[in-house]
Amino acid sequence: MFADKKALHTTRISSQVCRRWRDLMLDRPFLWARLIDMEEIRHASTPQRWWNVLIQRSGAALLWIRAESESFRRSHPEATDNSIKLEQLFFGFINSNWHRIQRLVIDGNYPAPGLTHAMVSFPAPQLKEFEMPLPKETGDSRSGDLDNEGTITTPIFSGHAPLLRRFRCVGYIVDRQAPWLGNLHSIELNRLYSISDALAVLSAAHSLTEIIIDKLVDGKPSEPLFNVSLPRLKSFRCEASPQPCARLLGQLEFPLGCSMNIHISKYNDPNSIAEENPYLLQVVNIFSLYTKRHLQSSHK
Repeated sequence: MFADKKALHTTRISSQVCRRWRDLMLDRPFLWARLIDMEEIRHASTPQRWWNVLIQRSGAALLWIRAESESFRRSHPEATDNSIKLEQLFFGFINSNWHRIQRLVIDGNYPAPGLTHAMVSFPAPQLKEFEMPLPKETGDSRSGDLDNEGTITTPIFSGHAPLLRRFRCVGYIVDRQAPWLGNLHSIELNRLYSISDALAVLSAAHSLTEIIIDKLVDGKPSEPLFNVSLPRLKSFRCEASPQPCARLLGQLEFPLGCSMNIHISKYNDPNSIAEENPYLLQVVNIFSLYTKRHLQSSHK
């Protein structure tokens, strides 16, 4: 479903080939439970009916859920009563079945109505993959989740997500003390993070094999930074302006064999080119040194 956007449609058609196929597929709740694709359901001729059928077929199996945040248009002028009802069913289903969600991927960088911190503040004993944009926090989020008035509330997953391996959450700075951080294999850090925030999180996530950096905030140039070793890392992707990119790379220790993909963002201010060029050169030097180490090791 995540790689093939037509997986639900294909499975539904396959279940109608003959009675034998239908009986076989309807007797496999785990198959349907891994196909909760909100985008495919939206485009069905009778979305609510198909939603109810799909949920019934999934039984009590562990759930794989996919949606796109931009599709939730509860406040959109073109939103209909049926689309609003479907969204209510969707969010209600997540709330009442949170304990058995294994993969939850809501694509997008902007939170939609219904996506709240409270929604994901419960323990997630089965969760392995989590991707969701949340409303931007206010104040200092490092000690836990915050409501709109800046009141500290329960941290995400109540600190309990022992099986979580992949995490992407736009609009949320991970609590560096979160016990599930050490189990992650993949994480994406976005523009809410300063360099020191990113280093603190990465130092706690010592099992990472993949890191994705998306436009970090440089933070205070005078703030003390520290080195972080990433012994298991296999893939590192970074998109940022020269200064934060150089400062971050200068603190990370990459293992040989790690794939590196560095993309320097366009200059927003042409007048800053001269100021940014030294940092760009620093990025190139770090990348060159890593490449040299890799080539030397491969010839030993």
